[in-house]
Amino acid sequence: MKTIDRIVAATALSAVLILVPATARAQDEPKQQVSASPFLMMYQYFNVEFEHRATDATTWGVSTSFYPRGSADYRNVGAFWHFYPAGHALRGFYIGGRVQVHHGVAATESATVGGVGFELGKNWILGRRTLVGLGVGVTRLFGGALAGDSLTLPTFRIANVGVAF
Repeated sequence: MKTIDRIVAATALSAVLILVPATARAQDEPKQQVSASPFLMMYQYFNVEFEHRATDATTWGVSTSFYPRGSADYRNVGAFWHFYPAGHALRGFYIGGRVQVHHGVAATESATVGGVGFELGKNWILGRRTLVGLGVGVTRLFGGALAGDSLTLPTFRIANVGVAF
């Protein structure tokens, strides 16, 4: 389990260290963003999200989150696509889809399941580079230990803060 923690932390840190220096370039419209929720970190829930502009109105991205709690912890990794109806990718209202893999451990049990969902949200770019984003959605979990059943969970993107570049 410590190995998974290290891999997730190293991946997140690498993305930030590789991508943030690109912010020094002057740009009219940002092409990507890296963000996390400082509010969830207070509760030891960590998330990192990278989003890249595909067209003027669409983006794709990857995200990961984890909640380490000793003998019981949770992790996920996923990919997403967002459509911005106003035609300003990374800014304003969006609707999108998400595909994820979730892994949970409790005492001596563990399970890995897939998930498919959708989300609605809004991003603001304050100043030249500061991104703030909110979102809500639902994810349907299936496979693995669910043995033919499925489970639907709400999802929240609680004030992710990051840099757009």
